[in-house]
Amino acid sequence: MAQNHRLYVEKTIQEHTFEHQRNAAHSTFFKFNSGSRAVVIAAEMQSGKSGIALALAGLQRLSLSDEFISDRKKLKDTLYLVTMADIALQEQAKKDLAPCKNVVVSNFTNFETALKADFKHQQPQLIIIDECHYGSSSDSVRYDKVFSYLEKDNIHCRVAFVSATPFSALYAAGADSILHHNFNTSLVFHQTSSEYHGIRQMYRFNQIIKLDESHRDFCEESLMRKRFIKQFKEHVGTGWSLVRVPSSQAKLAKQLLLKNGIDEDQIHIVGQKLVGVEDHELCSIDDLKREFETASLFDEKLIAITVAGFRAGVNFGQEMKETLINTWDSSIANIAAVIQANIGRACGYHQNTQAKHYTNLDAVRAYSELLEHLESRDKDKEFEGLQDVFEQICAKYDVRGFDRGTVVTPTIETIVTRKLNDSKTYLTKGYIVVPGKLTDSDFDYSALTTDPELLSVIQLIRQELLDNDAAISQKRSRITW
Repeated sequence: MAQNHRLYVEKTIQEHTFEHQRNAAHSTFFKFNSGSRAVVIAAEMQSGKSGIALALAGLQRLSLSDEFISDRKKLKDTLYLVTMADIALQEQAKKDLAPCKNVVVSNFTNFETALKADFKHQQPQLIIIDECHYGSSSDSVRYDKVFSYLEKDNIHCRVAFVSATPFSALYAAGADSILHHNFNTSLVFHQTSSEYHGIRQMYRFNQIIKLDESHRDFCEESLMRKRFIKQFKEHVGTGWSLVRVPSSQAKLAKQLLLKNGIDEDQIHIVGQKLVGVEDHELCSIDDLKREFETASLFDEKLIAITVAGFRAGVNFGQEMKETLINTWDSSIANIAAVIQANIGRACGYHQNTQAKHYTNLDAVRAYSELLEHLESRDKDKEFEGLQDVFEQICAKYDVRGFDRGTVVTPTIETIVTRKLNDSKTYLTKGYIVVPGKLTDSDFDYSALTTDPELLSVIQLIRQELLDNDAAISQKRSRITW
């Protein structure tokens, strides 16, 4: 019976994964068997993290003795945790890992429930944490629960972190953290196959177009925006474009595209409950894929508008990646936010070397350099110095909001404090949005309205925001909006 189980697992791994994914999983288990209890796996965007996880789960099953692998009660031995509280991602993970019968898929919110419900007969032997970069310091209590469990209740369980932007976990591994002290953390860099077309490859093919901070707002007229729209309109045949804007600008972005001669049937807004957008104007990812398939039947093209909350993990599929025309990302956040957004969705195993990606080039450069460094450290187990390298690279490219995250230290008990809810809610009949233009000392607001009362109010607010000692202040990244 044991031999049959092993043959089934080996066949499952072989049929559902690629060689490069199996290599990453084998490297991870080599690190486990060499004394590391935690391994951080750096796997680039859309390079096949689910395949690595499936191979890891299979290798965990194969590591069991004949007695254990033949025991029905010992079947569940691997826990896969989705860091983001996204049911769609969790369901996708269940589908991807379904061939491995020993895996239980859950998330950080239901972590303890999963232990009680699915691991009645034995504790998990392996925990795989997906998208570990989302364990930022503000969410560290979630990590603390997991690490407390690993330290106190399940001291033999091993943990694998998988992420395309694993810098937060690695940063913590080199600091005064639980990863560094108790887990002998190692790094595995997932070496993709030659067919992989990722961010570094796009950079070499000159597919990435720099958007300065003053040009990233898609809803403001610029030479770059004209160029982006022109590329879409001049494209012949099946294709699509992707625009990412703040959630409050989805409607305005659509109106701008309409004014530029793009047919309404070609424009699709992906999201839920967006400001100024009726529910019937919105679509889901699956809806978008179906619209693309329909457009392809008639050799037509479309534009998808997504918002800042657009979830990571979305895979548009091979055909959509191959026919992508261009993307525009209004994000100015940290490296992870830029890489996980539009340009990350365009990565994968395809040959599209023509698509143009308008984004934060400095963040892309910093990411590429960080990847080069991690790749060079793949054989090392020592994380000393990583913090300095990360800081130097981010300072070099002036990347703001570097996600250091995953700062978790061992404690005797977790104490959670809550701020007294002393907030009040005020209702207003309506509001008016006015561009700040705070860097333009001569901006004429009368071009926007002739109402004297509004002009007076605008000037009062402008003076307050420009006052260095003001009670309220503007965000630096938004002063020119």
